[in-house]
Amino acid sequence: MSMEQMSDEQLAGAYARGDADAFDALYARYRQPLFGWLKRSSGRSQEEVEEVFQDTWLKVIRGMERFDASQRFAPWLFRIARNCMIDRWRHLAAVNELQIADQDAVMNAADGDGNRPEARLHGEELAARWEAALAALPALQREALLLKLETDFDLDTLAATLGAPRETVKSRLRYAMQRLRARFEEIFNE
Repeated sequence: MSMEQMSDEQLAGAYARGDADAFDALYARYRQPLFGWLKRSSGRSQEEVEEVFQDTWLKVIRGMERFDASQRFAPWLFRIARNCMIDRWRHLAAVNELQIADQDAVMNAADGDGNRPEARLHGEELAARWEAALAALPALQREALLLKLETDFDLDTLAATLGAPRETVKSRLRYAMQRLRARFEEIFNE
């Protein structure tokens, strides 16, 4: 069986038994989604996010022999990342407000024709409103929503990752979407 065909849990087990290629495969699978989620969730500089990203993978490497292969790897990885992020921000005395920062990604998604000045202006305005709407969400709702958008985890995986009961996470997502929907209805009615 090739590395691409192996499940995350099989790769984690192979790495724990000394197969460095298995780690490379896991890293390749989760490098972009993990970094993207950290960047969008934290609102921090590229350098600070890179430090948390590196800390996360170091903890994964150090803790792989303790990984329970009967559980899913992705929630374990993102829970480690979340804890590293919180520890880092707490260390920097800034854990209270996680902010959205990846305005470029939002603008690129909103601006289908970035070559026309009026389209660019509209995209920038929409991105700024999206950023403001996300920033206005309570931190726990924003965190759950951004994790869902970045990873498309199912509800059980989100709950395991966030360390919260399934129904709590479901409520956070529902309230976040209601708030965003209400805010954009106001915008479009202006």
